[in-house]
Amino acid sequence: MEYDDGGLRTLLNTKDYKWYSQGCPIDRQDDVGGWQRLETVQDKIATAYKSGKLRQKITIDNGFVAPRVSVISDDMGTKGVLNPADGKMYDSRAAYYKAVKSKGLEIMGSDAPTKRATPKTKTIDWKQAVAETLNKTP
Repeated sequence: MEYDDGGLRTLLNTKDYKWYSQGCPIDRQDDVGGWQRLETVQDKIATAYKSGKLRQKITIDNGFVAPRVSVISDDMGTKGVLNPADGKMYDSRAAYYKAVKSKGLEIMGSDAPTKRATPKTKTIDWKQAVAETLNKTP
């Protein structure tokens, strides 16, 4: 939980504020003094928050997009997009794709191929292949 920076500055002394704002670095696991200091600072913060002397920092991000939500609009803008397949303007993605398909064309993605296809090769016994072909020839 983040708190209003000004409130923390007035609540904690300069040394504790700097230490807390840097993530409460404690040198060793057995550093009892560091853990006691953390507990004291957290108690001060909790008491001030409960009494209303400290406010939670609230930030509003207007550019927030919920995770795993994806909406693909059919709209292609007010001016539309020129379809090179038939030379017409389209403002609907579905109509654009339908026109491309009706011309026998295909829309390719912009993804680069990850690897090249390797041709399948097989060794041929040419003497046997020629002999079989000569035997089949009338």
